[in-house]
Amino acid sequence: TPGELLEAGWPGEVLRLSLLSAHYRQPLKWDDALLEQSKNTLDSWYGTLRRSPAPSAGFEDDDVENFFFDFLKEDLNIPQALPHLHDEARALNDLNDREAQDSVREFSRFAFQTKAKVLGLLQADPTAWFTAGADSTAIEADLTRYREARAAKDWVAADSIRDTLKAQGIEISVGKDGTTSWRKA
Repeated sequence: TPGELLEAGWPGEVLRLSLLSAHYRQPLKWDDALLEQSKNTLDSWYGTLRRSPAPSAGFEDDDVENFFFDFLKEDLNIPQALPHLHDEARALNDLNDREAQDSVREFSRFAFQTKAKVLGLLQADPTAWFTAGADSTAIEADLTRYREARAAKDWVAADSIRDTLKAQGIEISVGKDGTTSWRKA
Protein backbone atom coordinates (compact mmCIF):
# COMPACT_ATOMS: atom_id res chain seq x y z
CA THR A 1 0.00 0.00 0.00
CA PRO A 2 1.15 3.61 -0.31
CA GLY A 3 1.36 3.83 3.47
CA GLU A 4 3.67 0.82 3.64
CA LEU A 5 5.86 2.22 0.87
CA LEU A 6 6.12 5.57 2.66
CA GLU A 7 6.99 3.79 5.92
CA ALA A 8 9.66 1.86 4.04
CA GLY A 9 11.32 5.17 3.19
CA TRP A 10 10.08 5.86 -0.33
CA PRO A 11 9.38 9.60 -0.74
CA GLY A 12 5.87 10.48 -1.83
CA GLU A 13 7.16 12.06 -5.04
CA VAL A 14 8.75 8.75 -6.03
CA LEU A 15 5.39 7.02 -5.66
CA ARG A 16 3.69 9.80 -7.61
CA LEU A 17 6.17 9.71 -10.51
CA SER A 18 5.92 5.92 -10.61
CA LEU A 19 2.14 6.11 -10.87
CA LEU A 20 2.33 8.82 -13.54
CA SER A 21 4.71 6.82 -15.72
CA ALA A 22 1.86 4.91 -17.37
CA HIS A 23 -1.35 6.20 -18.89
CA TYR A 24 -4.27 5.75 -16.55
CA ARG A 25 -5.97 3.41 -19.05
CA GLN A 26 -2.92 1.18 -19.39
CA PRO A 27 -1.59 -1.46 -16.99
CA LEU A 28 1.35 -0.47 -14.84
CA LYS A 29 4.05 -2.96 -13.89
CA TRP A 30 4.58 -2.00 -10.26
CA ASP A 31 7.86 -3.27 -8.84
CA ASP A 32 11.05 -2.17 -7.12
CA ALA A 33 12.67 -1.42 -10.49
CA LEU A 34 9.95 1.14 -11.25
CA LEU A 35 10.43 2.78 -7.86
CA GLU A 36 14.22 2.86 -8.31
CA GLN A 37 13.88 4.33 -11.80
CA SER A 38 11.53 7.03 -10.50
CA LYS A 39 13.89 7.79 -7.58
CA ASN A 40 16.85 8.07 -9.97
CA THR A 41 14.89 10.40 -12.24
CA LEU A 42 13.94 12.64 -9.34
CA ASP A 43 17.52 12.57 -8.01
CA SER A 44 18.69 13.75 -11.42
CA TRP A 45 16.06 16.48 -11.63
CA TYR A 46 16.71 17.70 -8.09
CA GLY A 47 20.44 17.67 -8.85
CA THR A 48 19.75 19.92 -11.81
CA LEU A 49 17.79 22.31 -9.60
CA ARG A 50 20.52 22.30 -6.98
CA ARG A 51 23.03 23.49 -9.59
CA SER A 52 20.74 26.28 -10.80
CA PRO A 53 20.09 29.71 -9.29
CA ALA A 54 16.71 29.98 -7.61
CA PRO A 55 14.25 32.06 -9.61
CA SER A 56 13.95 35.65 -8.52
CA ALA A 57 10.57 37.31 -8.22
CA GLY A 58 8.86 38.49 -11.36
CA PHE A 59 8.15 35.28 -13.25
CA GLU A 60 4.53 34.34 -13.78
CA ASP A 61 3.06 30.93 -14.56
CA ASP A 62 1.64 32.50 -17.73
CA ASP A 63 5.23 32.98 -18.96
CA VAL A 64 5.61 29.21 -19.33
CA GLU A 65 4.81 27.79 -22.75
CA ASN A 66 1.58 25.84 -23.08
CA PHE A 67 3.08 22.99 -25.11
CA PHE A 68 3.50 20.89 -21.96
CA PHE A 69 -0.06 21.44 -20.82
CA ASP A 70 -1.41 20.31 -24.21
CA PHE A 71 -0.40 16.74 -23.32
CA LEU A 72 -2.45 16.96 -20.17
CA LYS A 73 -5.46 18.25 -22.08
CA GLU A 74 -5.29 15.23 -24.41
CA ASP A 75 -6.87 12.58 -22.21
CA LEU A 76 -4.45 13.31 -19.37
CA ASN A 77 -1.55 11.89 -21.36
CA ILE A 78 1.09 12.35 -18.68
CA PRO A 79 3.47 9.65 -20.01
CA GLN A 80 3.90 11.78 -23.15
CA ALA A 81 4.46 14.89 -21.05
CA LEU A 82 7.24 13.33 -18.95
CA PRO A 83 9.82 13.28 -21.79
CA HIS A 84 9.26 17.03 -22.08
CA LEU A 85 10.38 17.36 -18.44
CA HIS A 86 13.49 15.34 -19.28
CA ASP A 87 14.16 17.77 -22.16
CA GLU A 88 13.71 20.73 -19.80
CA ALA A 89 16.20 19.19 -17.36
CA ARG A 90 18.75 18.57 -20.16
CA ALA A 91 18.38 22.16 -21.39
CA LEU A 92 18.85 23.53 -17.87
CA ASN A 93 21.87 21.28 -17.32
CA ASP A 94 23.33 22.61 -20.56
CA LEU A 95 22.80 26.19 -19.38
CA ASN A 96 24.44 25.30 -16.06
CA ASP A 97 27.41 23.64 -17.80
CA ARG A 98 27.91 26.68 -20.02
CA GLU A 99 27.47 28.93 -17.00
CA ALA A 100 24.87 30.92 -18.90
CA GLN A 101 23.61 34.23 -17.60
CA ASP A 102 21.83 33.81 -14.26
CA SER A 103 18.57 35.35 -15.48
CA VAL A 104 18.36 32.80 -18.31
CA ARG A 105 19.07 29.93 -15.93
CA GLU A 106 16.58 31.30 -13.41
CA PHE A 107 13.80 31.40 -16.00
CA SER A 108 14.68 27.94 -17.30
CA ARG A 109 14.54 26.58 -13.75
CA PHE A 110 11.25 28.39 -13.13
CA ALA A 111 9.69 26.90 -16.29
CA PHE A 112 10.96 23.41 -15.42
CA GLN A 113 9.65 23.57 -11.84
CA THR A 114 6.32 25.11 -12.89
CA LYS A 115 5.63 22.23 -15.27
CA ALA A 116 6.75 19.61 -12.74
CA LYS A 117 4.61 21.13 -9.98
CA VAL A 118 1.51 20.64 -12.12
CA LEU A 119 2.19 16.92 -11.62
CA GLY A 120 3.03 17.32 -7.93
CA LEU A 121 6.76 16.87 -8.58
CA LEU A 122 9.86 18.87 -7.59
CA GLN A 123 8.10 20.41 -4.62
CA ALA A 124 10.88 19.91 -2.07
CA ASP A 125 13.93 22.07 -1.57
CA PRO A 126 16.70 20.42 -3.65
CA THR A 127 19.12 20.24 -0.72
CA ALA A 128 16.43 18.79 1.55
CA TRP A 129 15.65 16.14 -1.09
CA PHE A 130 19.17 14.75 -0.85
CA THR A 131 19.56 15.05 2.90
CA ALA A 132 16.15 13.94 4.20
CA GLY A 133 16.42 12.00 7.42
CA ALA A 134 20.18 12.47 7.78
CA ASP A 135 22.03 14.11 10.67
CA SER A 136 23.27 17.12 8.69
CA THR A 137 25.48 18.50 11.47
CA ALA A 138 27.47 15.28 11.91
CA ILE A 139 27.74 14.72 8.17
CA GLU A 140 28.92 18.29 7.55
CA ALA A 141 31.59 17.80 10.24
CA ASP A 142 32.75 14.59 8.52
CA LEU A 143 32.67 16.36 5.16
CA THR A 144 34.87 19.15 6.55
CA ARG A 145 37.37 16.53 7.75
CA TYR A 146 37.14 14.89 4.31
CA ARG A 147 37.92 18.20 2.56
CA GLU A 148 40.83 18.84 4.91
CA ALA A 149 42.24 15.35 4.29
CA ARG A 150 41.96 15.84 0.52
CA ALA A 151 43.63 19.27 0.76
CA ALA A 152 46.48 17.67 2.73
CA LYS A 153 46.60 14.85 0.15
CA ASP A 154 45.99 12.36 2.94
CA TRP A 155 44.18 9.93 0.67
CA VAL A 156 44.00 7.17 3.28
CA ALA A 157 42.13 9.43 5.73
CA ALA A 158 39.89 10.84 2.97
CA ASP A 159 39.03 7.33 1.77
CA SER A 160 38.32 6.20 5.33
CA ILE A 161 35.93 9.11 5.93
CA ARG A 162 34.22 8.51 2.58
CA ASP A 163 33.86 4.79 3.36
CA THR A 164 32.43 5.51 6.82
CA LEU A 165 29.86 7.87 5.31
CA LYS A 166 29.06 5.36 2.57
CA ALA A 167 28.38 2.72 5.21
CA GLN A 168 25.84 5.17 6.70
CA GLY A 169 24.15 5.53 3.30
CA ILE A 170 25.76 8.88 2.48
CA GLU A 171 27.35 9.49 -0.92
CA ILE A 172 29.97 12.19 -1.45
CA SER A 173 30.34 13.93 -4.80
CA VAL A 174 33.36 15.97 -5.78
CA GLY A 175 32.78 18.53 -8.52
CA LYS A 176 35.16 19.56 -11.28
CA ASP A 177 36.16 22.60 -9.25
CA GLY A 178 36.85 20.49 -6.15
CA THR A 179 33.65 21.37 -4.32
CA THR A 180 32.08 18.55 -2.35
CA SER A 181 28.45 17.79 -1.73
CA TRP A 182 26.64 14.87 -0.21
CA ARG A 183 23.34 13.09 -0.49
CA LYS A 184 21.56 10.27 1.23
CA ALA A 185 21.69 7.21 -1.01
